[in-house]
Amino acid sequence: MKFRMGITNTYNSFYREILDERELNDEDEVFFDNTSYLRLETKFVINLFNEIGYSIDEIKLKKEYIDFMEEYFYYYSIEDVWSFIQRRDDEYFYGVMVYLSQTSTTNKILLKLQQAVKDELLRNRISIRELRKTVFIAMSFASEMDKPREAIMRAIEDKGYKAIVIDEKEHNEQIVPQIFEEINRAEFVIADLTGHRNGVYYEAGFAKGLNKQVIFTCRADDFGNSHFDVKQINTIRWENEWILEERLRKRIEAMMTNELEEQHVPF
Repeated sequence: MKFRMGITNTYNSFYREILDERELNDEDEVFFDNTSYLRLETKFVINLFNEIGYSIDEIKLKKEYIDFMEEYFYYYSIEDVWSFIQRRDDEYFYGVMVYLSQTSTTNKILLKLQQAVKDELLRNRISIRELRKTVFIAMSFASEMDKPREAIMRAIEDKGYKAIVIDEKEHNEQIVPQIFEEINRAEFVIADLTGHRNGVYYEAGFAKGLNKQVIFTCRADDFGNSHFDVKQINTIRWENEWILEERLRKRIEAMMTNELEEQHVPF
């Protein structure tokens, strides 16, 4: 894959330059400034691994004592992370690279990689659209909803999207900002009203406020308990998880078709 080869060559070349710069400088302060580009922050690595669907435990956290600052630093090595990414197949590699190209960073190597990704996308005439866009699921976390949740996730994955359920995402931050971040990133939102949790209504309303498409679903015997302001919305009513999965798959497909027609994109 020419795209992958071009980016890999750029990384190897620039990584070598950083190492050469480090060898040329003897002063501790300059040394630390150069090697800082070889470190990645924990938050960045966690978000990256969430994006590609792997556990953060795949990469070991490093600890280093900096003498002139008299304190320890914890970080992930860019070499270890890059080595892990390189072992993934082309589909994952492409997805990670596009994710990196859209990430805000001051890391010198990542900035170089971002430019390389953009150059290679243009050179190979590849669309800048993400390989797998996300869909946020707002629903009750009750154990009785485990199978319906799996059905919703299967329908989403079947249509090429990545399902995001906030209680399954690894993070070290408060949950509400994470919810807002994921809804903001999502292509659209699925809100299952079963159980009528206030949080589900709130998340659906937040998505609507961002002009996001929201697909509402609800167990048929519980739909009568829906709030009056959503009862007029075309809601998928389901009796079991198999019906839920099939109807949701068709609704997503119809929504995707409508978007393509609006953009005048030929099949």
